[in-house]
Amino acid sequence: MPATELVERLERALDAEEEIPEPYVLEVSSPGVDRPLRKPREFERFIGETATVKTRTHSGRATYTGRIARADTAGIVLESEDGEHVIAYDDMAKARLKGAIDFGTGRSAQNQ
Repeated sequence: MPATELVERLERALDAEEEIPEPYVLEVSSPGVDRPLRKPREFERFIGETATVKTRTHSGRATYTGRIARADTAGIVLESEDGEHVIAYDDMAKARLKGAIDFGTGRSAQNQ
């Protein structure tokens, strides 16, 4: 269901209940195309999408970008041009989808 339709339904339901006695503006936001990834189920949901992961390392490589190939309860496998990288959730400092927008459709690549 598109967000605009959801907002319209919610506004109608709130107005029908008359629980809010004064005028209001209902605002809805989205994590956007660079959605943060925090939980294993989020990584599982976006298998096949491109992500950037920063690790908690003080030596060696700290940032990886690639396609999420696999995700389980322990961590993920990112596929990139230089091979596969196995990254445990405990080693991640930050992870985000690497969004791409197709301006022809106005939709993000991961939503197509």
